[in-house]
Amino acid sequence: MKLLIIVCLTVVCKPTLAALTAKVLMVRGDATKLSPGKIKAEPILKGDVLVEDTSVVTQPKSFVRLRFSDNSTMNVAPKSMAVISKMPKDKASVVKLLNGIVKAEVEKQTTTQTKTKMIVKTPNAVLGVRGTKFQSIYNPTNKTTSLVTVEGQVAMKKEAAAPLSTDPKNRVDEVDQLDQSINSGEGVVEVTQGKYTGLSDNTVKPIEPVKIAPEQYDALAKSMGSNKKAEDVMKITDDAEVQAAKASKIKSGGYVDFDTGLYVPPASNAKLNAQTGTYEAPRLGKIDETGDFIPPKGVRVDDKKGLVIDEKELATLASKEDQEEIKATVLQVKKAEKDVPLVVNKVKAQKTSKPAKSWGPKNHILSAKLMPYSEVLTIKNKRNGSKANVSSEGARNFIFAWKQVWSKKWSSRLRMGITDYDFSQDGINIRYYGEQDDSNEYLSLGAIYQLNTKAQFSLDLVDRQAFYLVGNSGNSSNEVEFRTNYLQTLEFGVQYEIKSYENIGYFFTAMYELGLDVNAPAQNNELGAEHSGLTLGVEAQWQYSKKLGINPSAFYHSLETNNDDFNYDRKALGFGLDFIYDI
Repeated sequence: MKLLIIVCLTVVCKPTLAALTAKVLMVRGDATKLSPGKIKAEPILKGDVLVEDTSVVTQPKSFVRLRFSDNSTMNVAPKSMAVISKMPKDKASVVKLLNGIVKAEVEKQTTTQTKTKMIVKTPNAVLGVRGTKFQSIYNPTNKTTSLVTVEGQVAMKKEAAAPLSTDPKNRVDEVDQLDQSINSGEGVVEVTQGKYTGLSDNTVKPIEPVKIAPEQYDALAKSMGSNKKAEDVMKITDDAEVQAAKASKIKSGGYVDFDTGLYVPPASNAKLNAQTGTYEAPRLGKIDETGDFIPPKGVRVDDKKGLVIDEKELATLASKEDQEEIKATVLQVKKAEKDVPLVVNKVKAQKTSKPAKSWGPKNHILSAKLMPYSEVLTIKNKRNGSKANVSSEGARNFIFAWKQVWSKKWSSRLRMGITDYDFSQDGINIRYYGEQDDSNEYLSLGAIYQLNTKAQFSLDLVDRQAFYLVGNSGNSSNEVEFRTNYLQTLEFGVQYEIKSYENIGYFFTAMYELGLDVNAPAQNNELGAEHSGLTLGVEAQWQYSKKLGINPSAFYHSLETNNDDFNYDRKALGFGLDFIYDI
């Protein structure tokens, strides 16, 4: 009889217990949990099962991904604290966000009997989620709750924190109370995809939902696994939407700062894009791969004052002209910021005077680059069809560069250096033409055009030496003659930023080389030659400090030189390490 009772209880209770848990799908970095009844936090591990009223705390550069019983998932972002408060089987789960950020994907089809599938509660707001992807932030410093909806729709309402009940009988009652509150309609703001809203202790209700910058939406959506694009989500279908965007007190198209939860509006002089209903202005800062807003150097987002200038950091910028330009842009943003109720203690940016014109470079940048690589030279005799391969045991390219920055778009540069070779002489005997010297000189003068924040183009006129190995028919068959020739080439380059993370950018580089005046050794003389080549590479640019940068890279290049007697084909693979100093 006892066995029968135990079996029955197991069958009946198992679904209920399963519904009251959340499973840890992934953990990165330092994250802890505090289970109910415990006094000491424990590390969270992948596969852990969290019960109701478990607190989750993440440190910088760490996060936790959870899956609830209805297959909804939630990421607790770095520097955050959330409580997995309630998980009743047939009602909405309740997550209490006490600090930081949560990102969630809530399934539309669930077994809950209520319209709301998940409730996120902060100390001053309640969010009702009905099948969507969204991000919510709570900042205890400025007591601001903010919301960005990526897909679907989320309801938000101002509501003070209810006291935590320790009585199990009140658990369902609390869920019902929150659900009724968010569905009452009174003071509730519905936030559709692509829009932001927020509230603080100083606002009566959430501010009017406003579209965020399309580039920020695209980055945030991608980071959350959404295929949605701003051009579709924000597409204007009639003139009424354009007029509504113009009439809105808060300008759309701004950035959400994830650290503070504040909305940074476009500049007051921004122009409305009638295709998306968002205002566009000269770009201020950038958006990282998670969708977060990264202010430019010399600017930061204050928890209460919004966008402010950091005078000490601003003074380290390249030129007075750049400093004045940033100040002028911030001034225009501050004018628009006065209409955002979440920003308190508003400060005015000082008016700036037009900088005096300067005809010299705005800044100077010095760099030293070491490029060790391995090269194979294939020599083909067109007259008799013979072919030989010569490999360098090691080659080192030393390049020193001086870059002059004239404006945000244009720069010039002077580069000089040498290439040093060590040859493998297995099976061959190298005879030097004149004095023995395995070093080649390099000199170039060029210009760089910055197309936008991601792409730049360059053009360099190069005068350098190249080595050639020529068979000597008058001596033994395994003897070759080492010669160096000067050649003049044009180099067309492009650099494109693939992605960036904090102070590191990752780039793809390509360079096409075209010979202008090239002579290459022929049989017993020298002949004019055709010369071309292509170099492909990847590069990481690490801003170690305000003035020092370190750029590791890898590259592959292929160069071909042809005259009537010989074809010289070079293949090289190597690495580079560039040290940058911003004067």
